[in-house]
Amino acid sequence: MTPSSQSIVTSLVNRWWQRTATRCESTKRGSSDLHSGTVDSTARVEGTVPLPSEQNGDGPPLIDEVVPAPVDRTTLFRRVGNLLARREQSVELSERYEDVQTRFQRLFDSTNDALFVVGASSDSITECNPAACDLVGYSRDELLSVSLTGTIHADDRQRFQSFLQDVREAGQGSTDDLTCQTKAGEKRQLEVSAATLTDSEQSPVILSARDVTERKAYARELELKSQAMDEAPVGITITDPDREDNPMIYVNEGFEALTGYSAGEALGRNCRFLQGEATRDEPVAEMRKAVDEAKPVSVELRNYRKDGSQFWNRVSIAPVRDDTGTVTNYVGFQEDVSERKEREIDLQLFKKPSRTQDMRSSSLTGRELSST
Repeated sequence: MTPSSQSIVTSLVNRWWQRTATRCESTKRGSSDLHSGTVDSTARVEGTVPLPSEQNGDGPPLIDEVVPAPVDRTTLFRRVGNLLARREQSVELSERYEDVQTRFQRLFDSTNDALFVVGASSDSITECNPAACDLVGYSRDELLSVSLTGTIHADDRQRFQSFLQDVREAGQGSTDDLTCQTKAGEKRQLEVSAATLTDSEQSPVILSARDVTERKAYARELELKSQAMDEAPVGITITDPDREDNPMIYVNEGFEALTGYSAGEALGRNCRFLQGEATRDEPVAEMRKAVDEAKPVSVELRNYRKDGSQFWNRVSIAPVRDDTGTVTNYVGFQEDVSERKEREIDLQLFKKPSRTQDMRSSSLTGRELSST
């Protein structure tokens, strides 16, 4: 290579290095060949023009090539220009690689779900995030020294192994029927989603685990309450005051037995459809006032069954509020108190025989209607 050609290459390399050195300074890229970042234009280069080799931390090495000599001036410019362009592309790709790695690591570490990565052919934990440590109560170093199956409750380990095998075969899967055991011995119910990281048959698997212990306990509590309401010996109704005329949106079996109306016949209607000619205005007005003021109330009034028979109904209504105190629903309890009410009327007639026969007649009429 002629001195002039060597000078041109040296100048090009130095200009490139000055542009990229600043960009790469934060990642501590360097060159053992260039030392201070310049090439001595008087240095002898026998046979080749070297471009510095760079290593991007733990990432892939950057492009490292040589231009063989002798070479004509035009080819030299083209080859060196191409190599420098490729070097800059390599630097840019390396920076992107680092950026992706950084973003992934931040996402991996900050997600609220517990993340575990297991090996391609075993269930040994190769990586985990802080949420995983919090879930099972082990440190990261402790988790990286055990198998994921070891953190699963003994009753569920065989099921977990089958689940993991299915994920390896299908590429992904999920289950909400696993229980882990913490370092302290506590059982935690899990909802787990998993997927292979590559399409290869020998691929690591990443698992995302969410603690659903409290959610399942709450669901069981709601189910128990719903069952209790359905099977309660009294009629229970729930209404929606946000809808026109505050219609019933739930009735239990006790209501159906008490009134003779099925849920399908009652839902969407206001409870007043049980009222009739013998229903006094006073208790109805009292209930309406309590609802308007969002207060609980209990009254006794005559209602009518589907077959037309009358019964004394003790109705208790209470507002249901959300966390902000806003009334979202009204719950009503309805109980047949006809026998007690008739005894009270008979007792009043017995104590005051001078009262008119109208009261007894009214009572008898109610009984007759109830028995028809």
